[in-house]
Formats: sequence, C-alpha cells, structure tokens
Amino acid sequence: MKFVCTGDLHLGRAPARIPEGYPPEQFSPRRVWKNLASKSVDAAVDAVMVSGDIIDVEDRYVEAFGAFMEGAKLLDGAGIPLFAVCGNHDAETLPRLISDCGLDNIHLLGVDGQWERFVLETDSGILSLDGWSFPGRHYPGSPLKKYNLDKPHNDHVPIGIVHAELGGLESNYAPVDTAELHGTPHILWVLGHIHGRQIREQARQMVLYPGSPQPLDPGETGAHGPAVIEIDRSRNVQYRMMPVAALRYDDLDVDMREAGDVKGAYRCVYAAVEKYVETEALDDKVLDLVLLRLTLTGRCGAHSELVMRPDWLGDFSQSFGGAEVKLHRVEHMTKPVLDIERLAREQGPVGSLARLLKDIHSGKYPPSLIDEVTEDLQSIYRSSTYVDLHHADGVVQPPVAARAKRYLENTAYLLLDTLIKQKEAQV
Repeated sequence: MKFVCTGDLHLGRAPARIPEGYPPEQFSPRRVWKNLASKSVDAAVDAVMVSGDIIDVEDRYVEAFGAFMEGAKLLDGAGIPLFAVCGNHDAETLPRLISDCGLDNIHLLGVDGQWERFVLETDSGILSLDGWSFPGRHYPGSPLKKYNLDKPHNDHVPIGIVHAELGGLESNYAPVDTAELHGTPHILWVLGHIHGRQIREQARQMVLYPGSPQPLDPGETGAHGPAVIEIDRSRNVQYRMMPVAALRYDDLDVDMREAGDVKGAYRCVYAAVEKYVETEALDDKVLDLVLLRLTLTGRCGAHSELVMRPDWLGDFSQSFGGAEVKLHRVEHMTKPVLDIERLAREQGPVGSLARLLKDIHSGKYPPSLIDEVTEDLQSIYRSSTYVDLHHADGVVQPPVAARAKRYLENTAYLLLDTLIKQKEAQV
C-alpha cells in the first residue's frame, strides 16, 4: 500500500516575509496543494490523507474552495480517494466545503467529534482508516477517550487520523498521550496541528506529524513536504518526504571571528551560506526561495562598524541552481575584541563600562537594572509611533528581560569600543 499524508494546508494564508518582487501565488498553499495532488497522481498512490486545518479561517472560504477543488479534481480524475478530518481552524467550515465540492472521492471522517471508520480495498490489501474531527474551535479532552469503534479485522491494515496535540495534556487542542496511541491496534497514526515534521516509532507503530507541506512563517524552519507512506505485507511502515515546497525558512549561525572589517564580514556570511547550501543539499528543482535568519557571533574587529551600519549586508542574495537564498533577519551577537579584565581595572568611563560587562557576564548585576531597561524598552514598544509594526509578520516582538539584557550588553560593548577608539585617536 502507498499513501500520501499531509496536514495543515491553511488554504487562504500567505507565507510571511516574502521579499518584494516575488508574485504572491508563487509560494501560496494553493500552488503547493495542486503540486501535491499532481505528484500523488504520478506516483499512483492508493489514497491521500489530510490531517486537518485544510482551510485557514472561515472568512477565506471562497479562496479556499477554489484552491481545494484544483487538487481534489486531479485526484478524482485519477480515481484516488481523498480522506480528511477537521482541525481546530476549519471545524465549522470544512464539512460545508467538502459538501459543496460534490466529488465522490472525498471522505470527511469523524464529523462532530464522532469516531468513524472507512474500509478501503486496494490491490495490496484492505485498509481500515479510523478518523476523528474537531467539533469546534477548541477541544480540551483527548479524543481517544471517546474511541468506540470495534477492533479492526485481523486482515485489515489499521491506520488512525486525527488533528491533535501530542503530549500537550493541558491543551485546548485535543491533547493525546503517546501511551494512549500505543494502546491502540493501529500501526500508523497520522496527526495534524503541528506544522513541522515529527516521527515517533515504538513497538511496530509509527506516530507521524507530516506537518504542513510548505512552511508558513519563519518559525517553521527546515525541510517541509508531505509524507509518502509505504506499508508492505508484513506491515512494516516506511516513510519518505515528497518534495513540493517552493519555500524554506532556516536559522544559520555565522562565526565572524575572521571579520576585521565590513568586507571581511561579508566574506564570512557568503562562505557560511555557501556551506549551508552544500550541507543541506537543497533541491533547486523544487525550491525557489530560501529565507535565512542569520545570527552573527564571535569577537571580531568589525563589531562596532557592523552595529553602526545595520544595512551593511544590503539586499544579500546567493543563487544555487534555479533558486535563491535571501535573508529575512540578521541578529548581531558579535562582540569587539577587547580585554575586559584589563579594562575593568581602569578608572573613568572605560573602567565603569568594562565592570558592568563583567557583572552582566557573571550574572552579578542588580535585577533592578534589567527591570529598568525592560520597562524603558516596553515604553518604546507601546509608543503610538511603532504600534503599526506589531503586526508586521513578527518584525517587532514585545521586549522581555532576556532581550533587555542582550540590548544592554550590546550597547555597553558599543560604547566601550567607541570610547577606546576615541582615546586611541587622541594619542
């Protein structure tokens, strides 16, 4: 048996931080869903399974309907059944959407929170697919506590599909426990709700979060793609990823110790990105764009210049094959090349700043200092001048103590480096 499993399509939502110049439809979930359906037809799979949150929100029904129909019609034309369950985002909308589609190959399981089984005969055997759908926006209990179906026939391959939060026992999103899943006869559980891929295997059972087929925001790093599941006659479950995502987000730390000036810093970044592309073996046949969040680390001679020129990287772009790597965020965590121990023994502003940095590094600073900096940053954050940025794809995050400490440390280093350079210029 061979299936394609995916979850959390969120049709109607646009991925975050896409640079100007790229058409929005190039990275839309609609395009990814259509590619998924097309590749499923090419692979002649026995079924496609979607573990909830097909639609992003109810007010995007019209957009989601057309997008969903494109992929569903491709599957219907090839005689491939499509199985789905409702997630917390589309519990009230998905039943209507599937009914409006009018396609016989689509099967929505477990509507209104009632477990339901579909028996599918394939050339390789018989599948018993048990499914449960969210009955509303929230569901604080485990859906497995209401599992009331008969034991699957011994000759059938038992699989379960549910939109749930694994391990989140206090969650409002159908929390399930690993032990509950292992206590069932199913050899595979296909879960939805988590957008990143997760696989847990134990005692001849696989618990799979296939994740979203393409990431939707920078927090969803790494490779994405639906799962191709193959089950042999001995009921061994094999997994591989189907490449369909045109977009990828990742985090990359860059060691800047060799950066003596801005040109050297640029070379460090270019080399790190080049190594990343090579190490990750990115597939430019599918990917069009990789967006990186860089964290620059290490002590370097270019520290102050980099901090004073936040746009020094410009519109950085590096091509590999037919795709591009760009930056959506750069965090400066570098430090100047300074002997803090020696400088802390000096008198005057230089010594005071060096002693403050020693206290920050050792954790001996008074808590009131960080509280005061946090309060000042929060006051700026709440200012009407910046309120419009709060919703700009997470560009501006609310200040917290850890960020205030980092801000204080970076500012102290910048001041210290500036004072030293002023003293050296006077000599």
